[in-house]
Amino acid sequence: MSYAYYPGCTLHSSARDYDQSLKAICSLLGIQLEEIDDWNCCGATAAPSVDPDLALTLVLRNLARAEK
Repeated sequence: MSYAYYPGCTLHSSARDYDQSLKAICSLLGIQLEEIDDWNCCGATAAPSVDPDLALTLVLRNLARAEK
């Protein structure tokens, strides 16, 4: 079983331990995670206060990438 995986900026940096734990458990369960190709930051920390449309666009782009 394979799933699209969006780690976001945090799981590649400050929450790296969560990323490693998730991958270890998924491996034990036979779940394959495929990182979404060319994902972008979701903008959750700053984008909504700067430009709400930008915040939605960032999220929608990631969802479109995951669909592929």
